[in-house]
Amino acid sequence: MFRVRKSIKRFREDPAWTYQKSARDYLATFEQDGYPFSLGPRGNIIRNLFQGTVQGRPASLFHQMARTPGGASVGSDETWVDYSVAVVALRRALPATAFTSGRFVRETKSGELPAIPVSAGPAQDVPGGGPLDAVRRQSIDVDFAVLIDTKPVHRLTREAGIGWRIDGDRIIGWGRLHKPFDEVQTIAETLIAIVDAFPERAWQWPARTG
Repeated sequence: MFRVRKSIKRFREDPAWTYQKSARDYLATFEQDGYPFSLGPRGNIIRNLFQGTVQGRPASLFHQMARTPGGASVGSDETWVDYSVAVVALRRALPATAFTSGRFVRETKSGELPAIPVSAGPAQDVPGGGPLDAVRRQSIDVDFAVLIDTKPVHRLTREAGIGWRIDGDRIIGWGRLHKPFDEVQTIAETLIAIVDAFPERAWQWPARTG
C-alpha cells in the first residue's frame, strides 16, 4: 500500500497528468455490463483517475473497486474486489471484442459475467484450440476477432496476465489489485503493443460498435 500511495503522490506532482480522486462522471462513460465493470454486478467505484498520454496516445489510468455478492465473513452479503485499469484511445472505432487471460477464470466465473456490453450487439466465443485456449476470445464480429487473433497478441495478453476489450474507439485493459501507477501505466503500454500487433487490415474493417 505504501508503494501505491507513493506512486499516487509522484503522478500527482507530474504536470503531464491530471488527477481526480473520484470520477463518477468518467465512470458513466462506460457501459456497466462489460469487462471490467461487469465484474462488479452490485456496483463500481473509480478512484485515483489520472489522464494524460502514454507513448503519445491519450490514456486514462485508475483504480476500480468492484462490489460483488458474498463476503469473506459469515453473514456478509457483499465484498469489494480491486482492479487496476488503463484505457487508451484508438485511431478509430473497431468491433467490440474482448480477450481475457486465463488468469481471470475465477473473477469472470468462467464467462457467466458478460465481457462485452449488450448494447454493442450479440457476442460470440471465437473458436480455437490448443495453447491459444489460455486466452478466452469473444467478439460481436468473429471474423474480426480471428483477424487480430495473432500469436503476438496472445503472447502479450498471457505474459501481462490481463484482460482487455475494445470499446468503440478505445481499448480497456485491467489487472488484479490496486497497483502502483507505474505498473498501471505498464498495462497501458501493453495495450499499445497489442494494438500495434493488429494486422493493418483491422483498421479498414467495417465498424460494428452497437
